[in-house]
Amino acid sequence: MNKKTILLASLIILLTTAACGFTFQIPRFLGEGTSAPTAEVREATVPVSPQVTLPAVPTLSAPPDGSALSYTERDALLTSLYERVSPGVVSLLVENAQGGSTGSGFVIDRQGHIVTNYHVVEDATEVEVDFLFGLKVRGKVIGTDLDSDLAVVKVDVPEDVLVPLPLGDSDQVKVGQTVIAIGNPFQLNGTMTLGIVSAKGRTLESLRQGGRGSVFTPRAINPNAAPL
Repeated sequence: MNKKTILLASLIILLTTAACGFTFQIPRFLGEGTSAPTAEVREATVPVSPQVTLPAVPTLSAPPDGSALSYTERDALLTSLYERVSPGVVSLLVENAQGGSTGSGFVIDRQGHIVTNYHVVEDATEVEVDFLFGLKVRGKVIGTDLDSDLAVVKVDVPEDVLVPLPLGDSDQVKVGQTVIAIGNPFQLNGTMTLGIVSAKGRTLESLRQGGRGSVFTPRAINPNAAPL
């Protein structure tokens, strides 16, 4: 073998060895000093909404049987009451030195006594009493009480035309009870209004004694209407 052949064989072996060495060094090169990239995982905190507890909705219990009237029953009761009571309510036409005034009153017995307000008949020179059914007679003031704003008028008529109305007990009145007023506001005879007792035991400043026996309704009674 000549020198050229030996040199060529040596060169081929050297190149082959270098190639093998380079090939085997690739994984070592990748594994040393270099770590594979890793994904970083972070825990995310999700805000939790506070729980809101709604209050329970109150329920209204049904009233006991018979504790309330239907509209039809209530209307029938009011109509019946008006028919029984209105004949005992009168209209007063008063003349005095200042001119005159009007008001309402109601019969309290079969002797012809009628209760009204003192301010209606104050300084009266003549009093005319008109009944709802058309009778008109003269009346006479026989008693007054300025402190309670009450007065009594007497008429002379047959007993059978008088319809006395019973007097109630103000001590038994309760706030919230129904109040009916029948009278003659603005000389409109036989007018009826409805309300409730809104307060009791109050002081009425217009009274001289300032007693605490007044009963109040939620709004003013029509002028010249008598609460019953």
